Amino acid sequence: MPCRLLHFVRHLAVLCALFVPLPSLAAQMQFDVDVRYLYGDWHWGDSQMRSATGLAGPEARFILGDRWSARLTYLTGDFAAVGAVPLDDPVYHSRRNYSLDDRRETLDAAFEFHPLPFLTAALIYRFARYEHASRIELDSDQRLYGEGLESTVAELSAWGLGVRSRIRLVEGLHLGGEAAWFPRVRTEASGRYQFTMLYRSDRLDERWYGQFEPTGLRAGAEITYDLDVLPATLATGYLVERFDDDDARREGWLSDYLAGGGRDWRKDHLQGVTLRAGFHL
Repeated sequence: MPCRLLHFVRHLAVLCALFVPLPSLAAQMQFDVDVRYLYGDWHWGDSQMRSATGLAGPEARFILGDRWSARLTYLTGDFAAVGAVPLDDPVYHSRRNYSLDDRRETLDAAFEFHPLPFLTAALIYRFARYEHASRIELDSDQRLYGEGLESTVAELSAWGLGVRSRIRLVEGLHLGGEAAWFPRVRTEASGRYQFTMLYRSDRLDERWYGQFEPTGLRAGAEITYDLDVLPATLATGYLVERFDDDDARREGWLSDYLAGGGRDWRKDHLQGVTLRAGFHL
């Protein structure tokens, strides 16, 4: 975990201690541990080169009295996919065959305030790292005429605001909803393309580095069931995340390069089904 995240968690603990009197801290504190899993579609970079998403990891929540809580979530996953993207060649039907390996890890830390029993407001810090590696073959109906490698690494950090709600449906069954907004996501990304044309002397070895600040939105819904025999809950839901850099004022070759040819490394779209098992301590 990066040092800046450790500093943030330390400061978060100090803030929690300021709002809850120390003598009553132990009596009011509750510790929840969840195991969260997400499966769905992840579109980052080329919209046609997509991978199925499987993210898993722990989520911990410290509940301090009736008004305050702190939450920490870490999810990670490795993905692989194969496919073909058709190129503009009606005669020989050229295509770009690819096999990709991606890795995604995200950490969310939130300081939460509960003004009402069914409503929560949160200040959220998010850190994420993405790695992409793809092996490319330029093929046609006649022959294989090129091959190459593409790789990209991106890191982002952002502060955001969020709200969550929890409504009781029947005994032991609750419906929850979440929405979060990240107005300024500081992102750094770098990539490298290496291609060789098998029947020509053309070779490509390009590297790029960019900084951009997309905005982000996250929304989700979840149904939770409280078990009677154990201090635990089971939940399932649906989550959508969208990060887009649509600033029309950005101009230049790098902005055009990152968004060219159906590929846009400045966009990150994730949606999928979530499963969660939680335990109360």
